[in-house]
Amino acid sequence: MFWKKFKTPWWPEILFLTVISALVYLPQVGKLSFHSDDWYFIYNGLVNGPRAFIDIALHTRPIRGPLYEFLFTYFGVNPLPYNLTLYLWRLLAGFGALWLFNLLWPKQRQGNFFLAILFTLFPGFLWWVSGFEFQPYVLSLTFQVFSIVFTLKAIGTKSWPGRIAWALAAILGGWIYLALVEFAIGMEAFRILAVFLFLKRERPLESFKNLSLRTLRASALFLVIPFGFVFWYQFIFDNWRKAQQADVQLARIIAEPLRLVTWIVHFFQGFLNVSLFSWVAPFNGNFYSGQPGDFVFRFAIAAAVITLGGLAFFWFAKTAQGGDGGDETGKAGEWPIELLTVGFLGTLGGILPVVVANRTVTYNFSQYLLPASLAGILFLGGLVYSISQKHIRLVALSILLGLATLTHQSVAYRAATEEQTIYDFWWQMTWRAP
Repeated sequence: MFWKKFKTPWWPEILFLTVISALVYLPQVGKLSFHSDDWYFIYNGLVNGPRAFIDIALHTRPIRGPLYEFLFTYFGVNPLPYNLTLYLWRLLAGFGALWLFNLLWPKQRQGNFFLAILFTLFPGFLWWVSGFEFQPYVLSLTFQVFSIVFTLKAIGTKSWPGRIAWALAAILGGWIYLALVEFAIGMEAFRILAVFLFLKRERPLESFKNLSLRTLRASALFLVIPFGFVFWYQFIFDNWRKAQQADVQLARIIAEPLRLVTWIVHFFQGFLNVSLFSWVAPFNGNFYSGQPGDFVFRFAIAAAVITLGGLAFFWFAKTAQGGDGGDETGKAGEWPIELLTVGFLGTLGGILPVVVANRTVTYNFSQYLLPASLAGILFLGGLVYSISQKHIRLVALSILLGLATLTHQSVAYRAATEEQTIYDFWWQMTWRAP
């Protein structure tokens, strides 16, 4: 039968992940138009044709040009398909994260699901309402996650044809995600950490030294991803953006040694913003505008998401009692420690290139938080799953789901309101202009 090819024990996770993410991202998608710098791109394409996008990105991030050209050719000036496509990339990244976490911790079914859903709903990335301009950022995240998954599959596969196929997919996916978003290169550190955990699961009693050596050997092939990209980007590609040139940043630090202090401060700020403050600061900055009906609508969506999250929590608790590995958190006290350690180191690695380029990992430039969010979620999950009492853990997860939902609904409301104001202004101008 055709459907037997798709037989998987993860259908409940896939269903919950799809429904919850759709509730968060799609209720107001029909109200969203083009937002902020989207207008610059759309107007350029409308006046000069789709080929104009090739020239826009040619000397900065050239792979984005064909992507923009392809999307504009098929979607034109209709904002809805762009916003739906952006959501699709986000959902696929969530599926990839679920796959990744299940490879790393196959006995933590409940925890892996909630890590995946929190990653999918990560509220620190606020530019998802710009459905055209930020396509490359979300698509890059999707390739980033799957590239790491393919790396683990290559290492874990016994047959050489399968190993080669997975490795080629990992390398190609790695180059694509870096070509789309070069500052995401810091997440290559997370790839090595994931390999370490994967090998540790296979040989839990092996010493740290031997495990580290095995990790380096297993990761050696995949170093072609960052080093190959850096070689092309710095020595072959004609890059016109000085912020992306390593020699320019090195010259600055040599000329101003005290800049290191600024880097350290921004490094600490970036870590906190990615791993913790994303669940509070964007909510505080966006939630409090709206009409009474808007607040009722947001709370209704949040209540639905929390309810589904609670159902998922008890569903996986029940499967754990049935013996299929739904949740072994109580038996495996090392797991939260692994989450905290890998999340901490991975987040630092993820934001390092941004800080070195003299950028700040803040919510005004929330695209800088997106690549490292994969690691930041692990750190947050480590804190949540350090809570031994399940009911308190459920409350914590419910609060996080509620805050993420309210944040995204508020961001969508503000974007839709701003876009409607712009529409009304130009309607008045065209109607009243002599």
